[in-house]
Amino acid sequence: MNKTGGTPNFTANTMDIESLHFLGRLGKPWGHQGALTVHLEDVSFDDIVHAGSLFVDIEGQRVPFAFSKLYEKGGDTLIKFEDFHDPQSASILVGRDIYAPPGHLVD
Repeated sequence: MNKTGGTPNFTANTMDIESLHFLGRLGKPWGHQGALTVHLEDVSFDDIVHAGSLFVDIEGQRVPFAFSKLYEKGGDTLIKFEDFHDPQSASILVGRDIYAPPGHLVD
């Protein structure tokens, strides 16, 4: 609960890490716009809400990143994070685990 007695606020600082759902791992950059391949584990492409924020594990911290697009192309699952506009900048996320917050998996 938040201080006003309402529902909990899920922010990077207060989110219960245990409530995040493991999706898989980010792969190599794809194309010239900063998209990354996604290697999903135990979840299918159709189970994920295709816009919003996902959490990326960076040195043990789950950091939220807004994404504008999650899509399939040529047999690959790709994600386009809003903060990365070229393969060089997006490459810092390669090999990192990704997690969905509550409400980002289709029931």
